[in-house]
Amino acid sequence: MTVRFYSSLDAGAPALSGDLYDRVRQVLLACLVNGYGSKPAAGWTVGHDVSGGFSLGNGDGYINWVRNAVAQYLGVYIMESITDGSTALATGINRRSGGWGDDVTTTERGYFYQSNGFNGGTNPHWSLVADSKTVIFLAGAGGNGADAGSTPLGFAHYFGAYISAVGFEGAATFCSLGNGSNSASTHALGRGSQRYGSCLRNPETGLVSQGVLARYGVSPAVHWRDNPAVITVPVLLPSRLQPVRAALLYHGGEYTAQTSGEAGIAGYLRGLISEPTLAGTKLSAVCGLFGQPNTWQSRVTPIDLPNGKQWVPIYPTSAELGFFVSLDPADWE
Repeated sequence: MTVRFYSSLDAGAPALSGDLYDRVRQVLLACLVNGYGSKPAAGWTVGHDVSGGFSLGNGDGYINWVRNAVAQYLGVYIMESITDGSTALATGINRRSGGWGDDVTTTERGYFYQSNGFNGGTNPHWSLVADSKTVIFLAGAGGNGADAGSTPLGFAHYFGAYISAVGFEGAATFCSLGNGSNSASTHALGRGSQRYGSCLRNPETGLVSQGVLARYGVSPAVHWRDNPAVITVPVLLPSRLQPVRAALLYHGGEYTAQTSGEAGIAGYLRGLISEPTLAGTKLSAVCGLFGQPNTWQSRVTPIDLPNGKQWVPIYPTSAELGFFVSLDPADWE
């Protein structure tokens, strides 16, 4: 397994143009399928690519991005296979998006939203860490410092494989996390009630049926907060960090109830790290701890840890803090 890091600061990185859909497509095709400069592709394949929609597959499932009539929105679907790729939203087996599925009657869909952020704001930037099964993608814009604004100028998207708590493999481990609902102006990887991610299969049973409005998100470390009032850490020994592997939260099914806010743990997320001391800390403070400058470039630059590992910060907005992606392949197993 090879874990690869890509960023907008790389030589030969794809030039960005167009709306949110265009820019996401440009980055993902370059990183996952085609490669650029001295960096080879991560090893995903194109499922279909037509006007207004494209999909990528990892051998277990496909993720399909669809252009919205409003340029600030981007629809996201997952499916097990594609039977007809002639339309933006492909026809396929077991299509799902947010709480919606081919087997569920609801208008809900999963969307990403940008308010003059990655789709055309100042200092647009992105980072992506991937192997042939899993992708962790951060996109953002705005400001000259490391801290993101509270408005949705950025987003984070985890898609592909997770590690099942009960040993499922293949399509049963394919997910998409980080989006919001319909055309809502919020989305979140791990923030409270804003979790609207999708999985192809029920993580408890491995079956397609997941109940009404099943939703998925990321479990952060305990000190993380669900609002922009964040903790700053003036003094910390980086050598005493206690990283925690982020878990996949599941709202719905036999043991949890989406409507009550309860969640079960469906498994671990590959490469995604949360650290209790840093989980509510602004990135500007984290950069100071590790000798990084307080600049927007630090949002997409790996942090060197005392133990020799590197973490890529995942800080989409000021209300979504404290996730990191490890570049150590051991943290992806």
